Parts: sequence; structure tokens; C-alpha cells
Amino acid sequence: DNSATQIFSVQVPAANNGAFFRITGFARTDNCATVTGFEVVGSIARQAGSNSAIGFGTVTQVQTQSNGSAGITVAFGSVIQSGGTGDAQELRITATVDQNPNAGSSACFKMEMINSNNSGITISPM
Repeated sequence: DNSATQIFSVQVPAANNGAFFRITGFARTDNCATVTGFEVVGSIARQAGSNSAIGFGTVTQVQTQSNGSAGITVAFGSVIQSGGTGDAQELRITATVDQNPNAGSSACFKMEMINSNNSGITISPM
């Protein structure tokens, strides 16, 4: 709860590449008193000879609560794990699920991506 967890690895070749992605899923408290569905879209850009860049839109959530339970928030981020400006790079997408008051929670994620070419950016779950 409330710590960034790596959920997807994104491989970006050392060339001009771009992609659009969407991450959907749901999170729940351990006792299922609160469940939230969420979606975020974003893009990845890389010009040959430079670092990869990733951007996220606003997270959209639909939340259902029972028994006056507290809410869940979901946030996304990324880190560059490896590769210089002339190398293939690996980006890791992270998710933070926060349930307040601090209690157990779990989440499921699905990522879809549209590439600018068929030999470009690839994704894999962590």
C-alpha cells in the first residue's frame, strides 16, 4: 500500500520511435469494501541519439464503496532502468495504489500499445 511497484517493462530501440498506450485495471481493499476501476493513457517518444521520454495523462477512476469505507487512489510513474543515448533503453512503468486508512490492497493491470512501426517499442509485464 502506498509504494511504487514496477508493473511493466518497456523496451525502446536506439532509433526514432513513438507509441501510444493505455493502462486499465482495478484495485480493491483486502476485504473488498472498496473497489476502483481505473484507466490512464500516455505516450512514449524517442529521437535517435537521445533519451526516451514517457508521459501520462490524468488517471480516470470509478469507485464503489460499501460500509462507508475509505477510498483508493492510483498513480503512475516511470524510471529509466538501462541504456545510454546511443543504446536501446528500458523504461519501467510503476503504479502506486493508496488505500486510506493504510490497509491491505491489491490491483490488476492491463496495458495496450500502438507503435509507430512493427520493429519498435515492446512491452512485457514485470
